Amino acid sequence: MKVLHLSCLRELTSGQRKQLQYEYEAAKTLNIEWEVIALHTGEVIDNRFEVRIPKIFRGLFLKNMYGWLYLLRNQSKFKIILCRHMLFDPFVLLFGPFIKNRLSVHHAKESESLRAVSPGWKGLLTSWLEKVTGCIGGKQVIGKVSVTKEIALYQQKCSS
Repeated sequence: MKVLHLSCLRELTSGQRKQLQYEYEAAKTLNIEWEVIALHTGEVIDNRFEVRIPKIFRGLFLKNMYGWLYLLRNQSKFKIILCRHMLFDPFVLLFGPFIKNRLSVHHAKESESLRAVSPGWKGLLTSWLEKVTGCIGGKQVIGKVSVTKEIALYQQKCSS
C-alpha cells in the first residue's frame, strides 16, 4: 500500500522540516512505500522531499491551487494520501471532491488559531473563511488525523 504525506505551505519551518526528515528516514529504514512531499515557497534545503512552488503560484491562495493540482496529477499513484490541512482554502470546494483517497491532517484548532495570529478584521475574515472551507473540506475526506486529542475533538465538532 503506497502512501503520500503532502504538505503545502508558504514557509517550511525548521521544526516542520525536521519532523518530515525523520518521517522520510523512518519510511526508508522500514522499507515501506511512504512518500513525503513538502511543497513550499521558500528555499529548498532537503531535496529528498522538498519541492519549491513555482513563482507564478506563490501568491496567498495560488500556492494552495498548486497543491491541489499536484494532488490531482498524482493521486492515482497512492492508495492513501495524508494531506496537511490547508488553511482558509477556497480551492477545497472545487478540487476536494475529486481526491477520493484523502485524509486531512490537523496540527491546530485552525479557525481559533487564525484569530489569535491575526487580530482585528483580518483574523475574523480568515477565521470565518476557515470555518466554512474547513467544515466543507472535512466532509470530503475519508478520515481526519489530529496530532492531539483536543484537536481531534475540535475537528469532530466541526464535522457534525
